[in-house]
Amino acid sequence: MGKGKKFTAAEKHFQDKEVTLRQEMRKTIEWSEEIINVNNQLTKENKQMKKDFDELKEKYSKLLEYSNMTEEDIKTALRKDKGMDQFGSLMGVMGQDIGRYL
Repeated sequence: MGKGKKFTAAEKHFQDKEVTLRQEMRKTIEWSEEIINVNNQLTKENKQMKKDFDELKEKYSKLLEYSNMTEEDIKTALRKDKGMDQFGSLMGVMGQDIGRYL
């Protein structure tokens, strides 16, 4: 009978250890999911910041380009750039319209 009690005590000990390990695993999984979520958010923010940086870099390049021009050349370049923007917008709209029919 004494051996049966020892086995039950050992079994109880291992059950307690299993419960503890499962709790630790659950906490670790939750912590890992939280890290993944934070990482995804930071990746999204990083992409947006890169996009913003690229836009600012493009504007800065244009300003540098304009800084070496005469006033008349700047006006001409601005009209050309505005025309290109309008053309790009038109192409975007046309692309959407064409996509509907494909």
